[in-house]
Amino acid sequence: PPSRRASLAAPRRLGGGPGHSRHWALQPQRLDIVDELSGRGEHLVKCHFHLHPDVRVSDFDGHGLRLRSANGQALARVFLDPGFEWSLCEGLWYPGFGLAVPNRQLHGQRHGTLPLRCTTTLHLEA
Repeated sequence: PPSRRASLAAPRRLGGGPGHSRHWALQPQRLDIVDELSGRGEHLVKCHFHLHPDVRVSDFDGHGLRLRSANGQALARVFLDPGFEWSLCEGLWYPGFGLAVPNRQLHGQRHGTLPLRCTTTLHLEA
């Protein structure tokens, strides 16, 4: 199945030399997003997903949710990593210079010892 990986080293001011990599694996009707944090030590780890303004959220229960189009069509069921505490927040999307559009954002956080992993799975419904 198609997959992609990207990585980023954290600023040196953060103790323990943390680094981040994200791996996307696409299968029929499913997308797995795996965030891996390398390094050492105890850290407050945060994970953010910024949703497009046209995407609607329903059935959020702290562990998962459903994404819908602006006309209500089911797009995906999202399963969030249970090791994180998740919240749904209001935010802004910046599609261009000087433009700010309200959107929804998923914020997850946990205290943990590096290395650690955060797995998010989308089951596509459309």
